[in-house]
Parts: sequence; C-alpha cells; structure tokens
Amino acid sequence: MNQNKVQLPTFIDPEGRFTLHYPLGWNAVPKENSFSSLDLSLNNLPSGSGVVTLAITDLESSTLPIESLVAMDLNAETNGRNNFHLIENPTYQKYNISGYKTGSFNYTFESSGEQKAALDIITKFNNRFLLLIYHANQNDFDKYLPEINRMIDSIRLKV
Repeated sequence: MNQNKVQLPTFIDPEGRFTLHYPLGWNAVPKENSFSSLDLSLNNLPSGSGVVTLAITDLESSTLPIESLVAMDLNAETNGRNNFHLIENPTYQKYNISGYKTGSFNYTFESSGEQKAALDIITKFNNRFLLLIYHANQNDFDKYLPEINRMIDSIRLKV
C-alpha cells in the first residue's frame, strides 16, 4: 500500500545551528535581530492557540548537567507564570533531540484570563542548550501535541 507523505515546511536556522520541520499552516518567524532571545517562533494563526518558541543559548560552563538546566528553567517558569501548576515532573526519557539527553516537564498557567498548558524541553549540546516551549489553550493542547511531537523528532542540531 503506497501512502503519500505530506511534505512539511522546513525551517533552516540562518546561523546554521539547527533545522526542523513544522506543521502545515503554521507560521515560522525567525530571530528578528541579534538582540532577540528567541531564535524561532512558530504559531498557528489564525486560530492563535498554539505557540512554539525555540532558543539556543551558549553555556558559561560546559560542566553544567542537563538536570541543572531543567531545574533552572522549572524555577523560572514557577516564578514567572501566573497560577503555575506542575502537571508532570521533569523526565529525561520522553524526548530525544539529535541523540542528546533531553529533559522535559508539563505545566499549566494563566495568561490574559485564559488557562494555558505548556511543555518545556531542554537539551544540551556543544556548550550550548536548546530550550523549546510549546503552549496552547488548555482545551487545545492535546489536539496539537502529536504535530508538536513530530516537529520535535525532526529537529537536527548542527554540531
């Protein structure tokens, strides 16, 4: 049986650090300038419920373990989000990005009076770390998660 696979759009980082395939109908917005902390934003306009951000940051210490990076991100989310509630404790087995150990956790929070659900994924590679955050309205989170998981599986880091 021959199944036609849909060719997904590909984002190629202008700095050559990563590539990924993203869902059809989503908009990819690359880093605006050298001062931007985000390397990529993806959203599914016009519905606007789902948003993915990705940032790659240089590490000051190459000895910092992935568990410490996840703990720092969890602390930042806990203190920076209204009505933060951890849904899934950090795990290190769920995702794999280009063969690198990856930590992730799920949580909910409130933004502009709406309940949101989110997934943070962190991986460390070559004295850098990648932080990917997916969030959506709580009612839409699971609907988009299969597409987000395919996108995560498609990430290729250039080392």
